[in-house]
Amino acid sequence: MASNDKEWDLMVAAGLSKKGVMAFGLVLAVSLGSVAAASASARNVPYPQGMVSLAPYLPLDLSIAQVRSAGFWQQGVAQGYFRFVVTSRGFEHLSNQLYIEWIEIGDAPGQARMVARVPVTALNEPGVLVFTAPVCTNGPACTTLEVKTLHTYTQQPSFVRIRLKGVGIYDIVPR
Repeated sequence: MASNDKEWDLMVAAGLSKKGVMAFGLVLAVSLGSVAAASASARNVPYPQGMVSLAPYLPLDLSIAQVRSAGFWQQGVAQGYFRFVVTSRGFEHLSNQLYIEWIEIGDAPGQARMVARVPVTALNEPGVLVFTAPVCTNGPACTTLEVKTLHTYTQQPSFVRIRLKGVGIYDIVPR
């Protein structure tokens, strides 16, 4: 009991009353119990007709910082649009990575699919650049992109120009 008395004395010295600490503990316990019950019952929540919860099946990639869709591609009978995915990593010296995805438009809503995903190694490999999603520089077709980068250590800005070619293929264009 002596250790409990010391803990109470510390709480009282910090300006907390025993009654206040006990009330806070009770509120916290009830709140945590409510959160646990709510999350347990959330699995049983009915979804609107036709909607299915994918939460237990799909992991969430928390490194995704930005996604932008633009442009149009066609190869044979397949056609679709581009998606630019910027991910982030690091803590004190943040760096980004860029992935270009070719998304094929399906015949019906909800049937789109990714047919290719490629990393832009000129941006990703150094591991010291920060940037946002590319900007299309040739209008709605969006087959030429520009990315403004910043080196995280030297703070030196630069530009990278990318030309999208066939599905899953790109070139770095000299500036």
